[in-house]
Amino acid sequence: MICYLYANAGRIISRDELLSKVWKCQQTMTIRTGDQTISSLRRKLGDHAESPRYLITVNGVGYTLPKEMPFIGILPPWIPKTESAVY
Repeated sequence: MICYLYANAGRIISRDELLSKVWKCQQTMTIRTGDQTISSLRRKLGDHAESPRYLITVNGVGYTLPKEMPFIGILPPWIPKTESAVY
């Protein structure tokens, strides 16, 4: 998930898009699964939903990462940085 969000930094990604692109719409995956994964990523990044620095929730729409990534050094170098990456 972080790879997809990172590759699309600055763009709001809907929950449905995350489910379809990251998990390929597997039957066992639900919107709640995506929410739980976001919560886990926030914990790992030291981010907080109340005052996010990295994983920003756009209420009723989805999630986004800032275009300028302050934590770029912790992401693997193989993550592509494109305007619109599709996995």
